[in-house]
Amino acid sequence: MEELVCARCPGSLQEVQIGDVTLERCEQCQGFFFDSDELAQVLTDASPGAPIADDRDPSEAGTSCPRCQIPMDRVPAKGVGRFSYDLCSACHGLWLDACELAHLERAGVTTLDVGKDVESRRRRAAVVIEQMEGLLGEIEGQREERLGRLEKLMEYGLSEAREIRSIRSAIEAEALLARQALGRSRLFEEARRFCIEGLITGAQFESLRQRVVL
Repeated sequence: MEELVCARCPGSLQEVQIGDVTLERCEQCQGFFFDSDELAQVLTDASPGAPIADDRDPSEAGTSCPRCQIPMDRVPAKGVGRFSYDLCSACHGLWLDACELAHLERAGVTTLDVGKDVESRRRRAAVVIEQMEGLLGEIEGQREERLGRLEKLMEYGLSEAREIRSIRSAIEAEALLARQALGRSRLFEEARRFCIEGLITGAQFESLRQRVVL
């Protein structure tokens, strides 16, 4: 098993059994890392005598997903007072400080509304990909249309060779500038962030990257 580093401190995560669920707990700060479906099982199925974390003050430092090593999002939980938790947008893993798990157990919470924010960002990532593909398609479509008209001029001998070369260069330069602008756009940077977060695949982003000009 790959050793995971704590989201809060330099400690390592060790496997611990809570009820029927095996999850990771930090040996130093006692925080817990849950896969996306594990928390509900722990909160509903934990048997008497299962390890209960002591209350501790949460670290002031930000969290990074122990599995993906990207910053986790602080997400407010609906229906649980002012409680918030740390969620990885890539693997949907969830981090709870020791005191946070104890708080949920004392409050009798059996589930958290996990994943809606991630799904919203995943839908946005799909829209960004669609918009980028559409813009790249427009650039290429305009380029091909103009080159097609140029071919007609050549076919009927309506322009001199030097003029044809000049027009072709202008068409290619305009398409290049459009791809450069797209490579500097906020839309492309948004796609880059979604790739880092795992919300779009590396292959999808690489396809976009090869078609824009950075």
